Amino acid sequence: DQTSGIAGGQGGGGQGGVGRSPADPTETTPGGDAVPGTDGTGGGGGGAGGTSSTAAKRGGCGIVIVRIEAALKGALTKPVNPEPVEYDGQPHSVVPDTPFYTIDGDNGGTEPGTYMVTVTPIEELKWADSDNRDPVKVSLTIYPKGTLAGTVKVTGADVSFSGASSTNWVKNADNNYDLLLVFTNAASFTLPGSSQARILAVGGGGGGGSLYNNKTSGGKSPYAGGAGGGAGGFFETNAIYGAGTYTIAVGAGGAGSKGGSSGTGKYAGESGDPTTITTNGVTMILAAGGGSGGDQTDGLEGGSGGGGAKAKSANTHGGVVSDLAKMWHNLGNPGGEGNAELYGGGGGGAGAKGGNADDTAHGIGGDGRQSDITVDFGTPQDVWPWYAGGGGGGNCDQTLKDQTSGIAGGQGGGGQGGV
Repeated sequence: DQTSGIAGGQGGGGQGGVGRSPADPTETTPGGDAVPGTDGTGGGGGGAGGTSSTAAKRGGCGIVIVRIEAALKGALTKPVNPEPVEYDGQPHSVVPDTPFYTIDGDNGGTEPGTYMVTVTPIEELKWADSDNRDPVKVSLTIYPKGTLAGTVKVTGADVSFSGASSTNWVKNADNNYDLLLVFTNAASFTLPGSSQARILAVGGGGGGGSLYNNKTSGGKSPYAGGAGGGAGGFFETNAIYGAGTYTIAVGAGGAGSKGGSSGTGKYAGESGDPTTITTNGVTMILAAGGGSGGDQTDGLEGGSGGGGAKAKSANTHGGVVSDLAKMWHNLGNPGGEGNAELYGGGGGGAGAKGGNADDTAHGIGGDGRQSDITVDFGTPQDVWPWYAGGGGGGNCDQTLKDQTSGIAGGQGGGGQGGV
């Protein structure tokens, strides 16, 4: 009564047959034929039953299966740094995960920071452009999204900061990205260990001196301040800094003075405050405040000197670079001279002396200096930002009633002189 034979093995093996009785053709013993192996598996055919009238069955045909995991279009090219992405809460990879090279390091992440891996071709392959298997470093930067305080990864280490005015990532000479922090108020940042950092610090600019108005019948004042304020001291460095918290005090700009009609020494501006960076109570960096513009006197000293004010009977001198600024290796320049007739001298800038006033014009503010600290490597110098420009001198020639703008301040934020 057996209707089916013993099973073939999994993978296409045919079932064995069951014998039938040959003595009595009318016997209804069911029996069962052998089953061939399944095609496309290479399974063996089923064997015939012992007295079966049917033959044993054939094996199934074989098969070939190809599964393509990855394919190269041409030779293996070196991976390059992907463009930075803004934090979106989603994971991002530094390089694609392929079988053609090995990846050492943290191949991406979710949180803001810079992720770096080392990529090496497998033994069977070489880089197309160099015919070798030298390891290549590749990095991905995830921008913080509007983050002015927090913790981000820089080459795998956590850097914390608070009080930033803006944050960004800028490309360096190695085609990687550096964390950029800009501070214009009290703030701090914390380094996890020895860290390479560029720092630019500028002191507060000096306030301009005011006009002392004692109009004569000729329409010209015999006394006037009007001198431009000196720029704050400019200091830039690239050094190794140790682990710790660095506290920033950003120097405020000095107040400009108000005009008046009597007295000497009342209408000078105020000098700017210094900018400092300290750690563990020790000052690491200091950029001196700029000297104020004078009042019928010489300009005051500072990171750059203030301009000299117009005097009744003699020219006045611009302020000099202070000893404090020199001690901290600040870049600055003296203010310009005030003219005995009508005009105030320009404030000194980090890159140039303030302009001297003469019998026909007030002194232009001294130019500051450019820096590429905030821009990507390779950015043309003509678009680098300027810092620490001196203020333009004012004039007291009241016959110039149609003049609508004063003499320019220096490039780098120097204010224009008044008319």
